[in-house]
Amino acid sequence: MDTFFLRLFFTILKFFHLKGVNLEQVHMIASTKLMLDRRRKPATWKRSQQKEPGNAMLYTMFVYALMGLFIGLMIFILPDFMLAMIILHTYLLFMLIMTLITDFSNVLLDTSDSQIILPKPVTSRTLLVARTLHIIVYLGQLVLAIMICPLVLLTIKYGIPIGITLLVTTLLTTAIGIFITYILYGLVLRYTNEQKVKDIIGYFQVFMTVFLQ
Repeated sequence: MDTFFLRLFFTILKFFHLKGVNLEQVHMIASTKLMLDRRRKPATWKRSQQKEPGNAMLYTMFVYALMGLFIGLMIFILPDFMLAMIILHTYLLFMLIMTLITDFSNVLLDTSDSQIILPKPVTSRTLLVARTLHIIVYLGQLVLAIMICPLVLLTIKYGIPIGITLLVTTLLTTAIGIFITYILYGLVLRYTNEQKVKDIIGYFQVFMTVFLQ
């Protein structure tokens, strides 16, 4: 699934003439990061679990899709359309922020790329575009898993125009979720150091593990 999203967004990226960006290097860096995502164990899994599935990202998407199906069925029976939209987008926003904090914080706060990649013949702009592409592909998969069932159910109930509108509002909600997460990171980093932030995130990961498991 991540290969499909990578090809899709990389094709779109080719239409933008980005100065100082090597697209071949962007594709290589982003594909490597996505390969690591497949092997990375989500923070909300049980700590005692020793055996990991071959594709951790696929397993995560499956779990999110089941949760999305539950939410979709719940809002499908609601007679109030506005209430259904509020519940759906609140759920999406919460899941995005929770995922970015618990499972993707190591990427957002990772500084090893600058030490490992930049000494090579790779420009800072190329690395920035690759990291951005990686985040977009990662979130694209999660949003698809979360919203596919609610989107289908609401389109069946309210029609295709509502389905198209829901796609637009989903993109806007995703952008808001990313913005809020970066604001939270920025505020915390302003008053403390990176190690303290990682410690706080670690406590939050333990809380979410206990809460979800």
